Amino acid sequence: MSRNLVIPGYDLIQYLKIHASGYANRKSGQEIADRFRIIGDNGSRRVRETAHALKRDHYPVCSVEDGYYWPLDHEDAKPAIHHLKKLFQPLREAYEGFLSGLDDELGAEPLFDERLRRGETR
Repeated sequence: MSRNLVIPGYDLIQYLKIHASGYANRKSGQEIADRFRIIGDNGSRRVRETAHALKRDHYPVCSVEDGYYWPLDHEDAKPAIHHLKKLFQPLREAYEGFLSGLDDELGAEPLFDERLRRGETR
């Protein structure tokens, strides 16, 4: 599991499977923070960080604007997929616009473009 998390990832997974199984039973970040006794203004942020770490580790923690849940099936995961796409799209547009502007200003650099596609940053 990634990093040192305030909520251990396994605990959050078990909580979601039991108490937030399916979109209809989603729980808000604050509800989850309260359940794990995370005190302070950043409880929801801690939940978000843990959910994000779990997603990176290939666990299908679903998140939407108003909560988190464990999917019952692929159909049940669709709202979370839509939410992620909505978050990702503006970043993708900015990234593509930046690269296009870079080429317009400085000229195309095929080797540079290929290294970016492979994920290299240097």
